[in-house]
Amino acid sequence: MALAGGLAVWRLLLLPLVLALAACLALASPAYALSSTAERVVEPVEVLRVSAGAFGAESTAPLADGAGELALPRFCPVALSAECDPASIEAGVDCGMDWMCGIEPCLCGSADAWGGCSCNGLETTVPAVAYASSDEGVVRVAEAAGRVWLVPVAPGTATVTCTASLKHFADAEAHLAVTVGGPTLADGVLAGLCLLAVALTAACVLLARRAVKRRRRHAGLS
Repeated sequence: MALAGGLAVWRLLLLPLVLALAACLALASPAYALSSTAERVVEPVEVLRVSAGAFGAESTAPLADGAGELALPRFCPVALSAECDPASIEAGVDCGMDWMCGIEPCLCGSADAWGGCSCNGLETTVPAVAYASSDEGVVRVAEAAGRVWLVPVAPGTATVTCTASLKHFADAEAHLAVTVGGPTLADGVLAGLCLLAVALTAACVLLARRAVKRRRRHAGLS
């Protein structure tokens, strides 16, 4: 009888604890689901404007509803740059422990503002922007000297698609109508200056070689 009474007392004491634990688990499950990647609304990164510059001059094409316009001279490649929103974020550096941090929210106790792993600290991450031309017979995209360039090929109009990607954000596209004009007086002057620069460089190299040959001759005679 005493044993049965003791068990009854323990049951009465443990029942509130069991109920409290069940309530905590029931509340924690929806919270976990809402913070998961599947439930969270992923905002897209936005391309605000695209700038094109060469020889110290720069023109900016603001974008409205993901579309804009840009005019290029016939014989002048321009360097491209894009301004995005957000311009940068402080994202976590993954630690590589997939069994702990390969899910969101991170279970290791160190997460960034988006629930991603930040065991190795935070790093500044900027959007990556890729460009593609709809008609490379009019204008083509090239990479040189660490920059992205638009190279005019022939007069006409082509659409340049700018795709922005950023961690924790959805990709976004912007479309730029690029018009390449025909030859102008400014293009002729620019081409003439380029030819003059090439000619001066060649003349300097030729004079330097002649000077070296003369020194060698004098050194041999002496």
